[in-house]
Amino acid sequence: MKNAVIEIKNLLKLALGIHPQLVRPEAKLLLCCARTKLDPDLVDQIQLLVQQDLDWPWIVGMAQQQKVLPLLFRNLSYLECTQIPSDLWQYMQAKVRSITLYNLSLTRTLVKLLPQLEARGIAAIPYKGPTLAAAAYGDLALREFVDLDLLVREPEGVTK
Repeated sequence: MKNAVIEIKNLLKLALGIHPQLVRPEAKLLLCCARTKLDPDLVDQIQLLVQQDLDWPWIVGMAQQQKVLPLLFRNLSYLECTQIPSDLWQYMQAKVRSITLYNLSLTRTLVKLLPQLEARGIAAIPYKGPTLAAAAYGDLALREFVDLDLLVREPEGVTK
């Protein structure tokens, strides 16, 4: 656990340029939970943090703003965190379900679109969105995205 505490303090110093003791525990919890994998030290750190009297509406709001709500929800679910008010838990559950369904819908659109572009001789490379979610997170549901991004080669013979 000592390593996780040191790591979190160093991250806070680097990210915020301030002394870690001045950072609210809610922000520390978000930094701990905004990860795809939790090592035992981080689990211990999270379990200590959730025992505090936390501002859960702030945590959920900031997680949404920073687009890490799916990671927060998954990690708190994994740890069977019972300290979250039930109305906020239900809200997070519904929001994450909505994000997941939307992400799957956009992914389905991308899977249909790429062969259509290729059939027309248009080279397109997807990036961000579902491509990044699958590559970096290993799960389409863990990264919120709102659109599809494609790099498309300019057709030959087009003059500027």
